[in-house]
Amino acid sequence: MSLAEAFRAQLKPRKLALPIAVFTLLASAPFTIGEGYWLHVLIFAMYYAVLAQFWNLEAGYTGQFSFAYMAYSGIGAYTSALTVIHLKISPALGFLLGALVAMVAGLFLGYLTLRMRAVYLALTTIAFSEIMRIVLTAEYWLTRGALGLSVPPLLSTPSKAPYFYIILGIFAASVVVVHVIVNSKYGLFIRAIREDEHAASCMGVNTVRYRVMVTTIGALFSGLVGAFYAHYVLLISPNMIVFSEMAKVICMSVVGGMETIYGPIIGAFFIQFLDEYLRTMNPVINEFFKRTINFTAKGEWRLLVFGAILLATIRLTPQGLIAPLVSRVAKRRGR
Repeated sequence: MSLAEAFRAQLKPRKLALPIAVFTLLASAPFTIGEGYWLHVLIFAMYYAVLAQFWNLEAGYTGQFSFAYMAYSGIGAYTSALTVIHLKISPALGFLLGALVAMVAGLFLGYLTLRMRAVYLALTTIAFSEIMRIVLTAEYWLTRGALGLSVPPLLSTPSKAPYFYIILGIFAASVVVVHVIVNSKYGLFIRAIREDEHAASCMGVNTVRYRVMVTTIGALFSGLVGAFYAHYVLLISPNMIVFSEMAKVICMSVVGGMETIYGPIIGAFFIQFLDEYLRTMNPVINEFFKRTINFTAKGEWRLLVFGAILLATIRLTPQGLIAPLVSRVAKRRGR
């Protein structure tokens, strides 16, 4: 099934009903919850959901464990910010340039790591991300290093609603792209690569093309949300590509459910909202540690919670949080 045929196959009313209902509910958020703190949290949930989806497409469906997605996001953010600041172009154009440069970086890294498998691919992409972080920190004259780079806003309005609808549009596009790829012949090809790349190649699958395709598309969308991040937050630093951020994206995918389309989305929303709730618990946790062991806990303790959730998910429901939902739907359809 070609991409066009796969897209048309998803246009059936029965398949569109639930996604349309969910996106309608999301689109109403500025009117139902207002433009305060929780809309900001929802914006970040969609930011991470895009990254988690494409990491899952490469790791869950293709079997290639890349740790470069936060680096692609950082490339998009810094490219957009620096071109807008120094070349005096419009933020909208810088936004697109950030996505394109990230895509080129993904294309380059995709070809560079073609012959790498498993741990070697993981280590190379971790090294790529660390090199990016070190360069961004060291080149203070250009990036302002760890102090952070002030970024012009994408829009002149102080309202969060327009930014919400921009990220909602990117999020919707990412869902459509992943859905179409997975349900087309390309989805079969990348699954074949995951199961046995050599056998897939012997059967006529162009493994080079499809591995690079998945990496490049993921880098494009990562750069796009990275550029959005820069012009929304208005201050970027190398901390946006630290390994803990990539670990958070992986946790979202695994907890939600790898090798599924909607699992990483569920995981992203669950982890992001949990993260914000735990952030409000910082004073309580600090007081507890101070009284018991005379120790002041920092915000990183939340990573321990995510690690515990990740281990519990792998142990109790390896298919992720979406697995019980899928089984219930299957049972209802079987009645």
